[in-house]
Amino acid sequence: MHKVESIEDASKDKKFCGKCKKLIPIEDFHKASRTKDGLRTTCRHCLKVYHSKRYRKQKKIAQATGTCLSMGCYKKIEKGATFCTDHFFIMSARRTLKDVSLAESIKKIAEKQNYICPLTGDTLKAGVNMSLDHIKPISKYPHLIKKISNLQWLSKWANWSKGALSVNMFIKNCTKVFKHVAEKNRNKSKKDNKKR
Repeated sequence: MHKVESIEDASKDKKFCGKCKKLIPIEDFHKASRTKDGLRTTCRHCLKVYHSKRYRKQKKIAQATGTCLSMGCYKKIEKGATFCTDHFFIMSARRTLKDVSLAESIKKIAEKQNYICPLTGDTLKAGVNMSLDHIKPISKYPHLIKKISNLQWLSKWANWSKGALSVNMFIKNCTKVFKHVAEKNRNKSKKDNKKR
């Protein structure tokens, strides 16, 4: 058990954590607008442990019931998904665009595409096989990270294969692979026919 330190011992550069009962450097606390000092009452480490336990518990419940993994959401999900459609778009906006407010906009892109991958023709299912792609890669055009006109939904495998390539370069590389494999198969067939 942790030794309980006195709150009075707290200096300007440390704060008492209400969970682990220790004096912790103030930079190890998240900001909070509703507290007197503008910081959370629990340190980052304790919050991380708490959220990790909470997530594992929620994950077990979601898997057992076939519901969304998002806390407090009990919508049924498609086979192979971990989030309901709404939370899938929220998570995609958060992870890929770093902006949750764009969730509705990226959902509209999927609807405009009729949930069809423009590169493969695959039918896309939210949370199962679709991945948000930057048409012009953000590694080369970082200012376009949130530009809606630079976004499209692809099947996961197509997006992983495309990586940071432009669509034209990706298609060029796919064509090159196809031609190479086709030539290799033709040569193999000729050799097999000569052996007969």
